[in-house]
Amino acid sequence: MRINIIYDTKYGKGEKISKYLEDQLENENVKIFSVKDTDPDYIRGADLYIFSTPVKKGKATKRMKKFVKNLDIDGVDVNYGLITTHVGGKISTPDELEKMLKKNKLQKKVDTLTFKVEKKKDPLEKGYEKELDKFLKQII
Repeated sequence: MRINIIYDTKYGKGEKISKYLEDQLENENVKIFSVKDTDPDYIRGADLYIFSTPVKKGKATKRMKKFVKNLDIDGVDVNYGLITTHVGGKISTPDELEKMLKKNKLQKKVDTLTFKVEKKKDPLEKGYEKELDKFLKQII
């Protein structure tokens, strides 16, 4: 299975999540991409896409939304999973981003996984690895 992990990050949490997933998926064909450094056309052809983005007030980053908007997926039965990080307050999912992914003919494979941090520069919550492992078991 070909898996592409696409992340955006401001304080390194998205990259940390992506690298952890890559390590856990060592027997799969996995590639990691930052939305800052990748053209959406370059990542075509995967069976599964995992997106990781910070969320503020229910909105994904502008870079991630622009990336997904320009994403052109070939094929059918292409799945995705979404992982978000947010600071404090109520957990909210980026509905707009999920609508864009659906419009691009991706099928949501698992519920969005959300990590809360108290302050922007705080590390991921303790035990985040176990949550990512559960996420992977559901999506693979």
